[in-house]
Amino acid sequence: MEDIWATELIAAFESDPRVAAVAPAFVNPNPVYPVSRAQFAAYFGRYARDRWDAAWHTVAGLPWHNTAYRSDILTSVGDELGHALEVEGYLQEQIRERFPDSQFIFTVKTATHHVNVSRLGPACRHALVGGRLYATERAARLRWSPVRRVLQALASPLIPFVRLGRDRSLLNAAVRGPMDGANLWLHAFVIAIFHAVGEAAGSVLPRTDLIARYSDFECRRARFVQPADMAMLEL
Repeated sequence: MEDIWATELIAAFESDPRVAAVAPAFVNPNPVYPVSRAQFAAYFGRYARDRWDAAWHTVAGLPWHNTAYRSDILTSVGDELGHALEVEGYLQEQIRERFPDSQFIFTVKTATHHVNVSRLGPACRHALVGGRLYATERAARLRWSPVRRVLQALASPLIPFVRLGRDRSLLNAAVRGPMDGANLWLHAFVIAIFHAVGEAAGSVLPRTDLIARYSDFECRRARFVQPADMAMLEL
């Protein structure tokens, strides 16, 4: 985080009582590795600082696990809060439904330096578990029938192509040289395949211990990065 991070977020909340959530821009501090750049493009590329003007922006949604919410908004969710925070996109949907006038503020005046998984094996496992968690929660939230779940799983081979098509400009912007493009896209494709497999599994299988497994990647990030990235996590 940058020094003014908390100050900027507090100022955004105080600017308007309708502000329900605020998030900073993102910087990739370990862009040397293609795995890191592929992950950053997929999960946070649209929130990269260099894609926005240095100002506050009202947006439809904010990055998961890196957003601050008004306390009274969170308590209004009630007993479902812990569950809603697990797949934060669904929490933001609930906020928009319950508070139609609410605003989400994205501030590019400060940024979080997000250290990404930079080893391919862990990145694939991270995508697998994340895809399964997302699909499990989606199927439960939308109350899909068993037939709908199976159909979604059968359609999962299309997911890598949909994801990479969506992220095409973000990935191209992360290419660092003439020989890097194919390497970066290959890493992104492999990670997307594992995410698709996870979504297929999550559509038809029970939830089990997904949160504990996913939290391991988030809370013990040092186990999943290159040795040269370790110093960034110690700051």
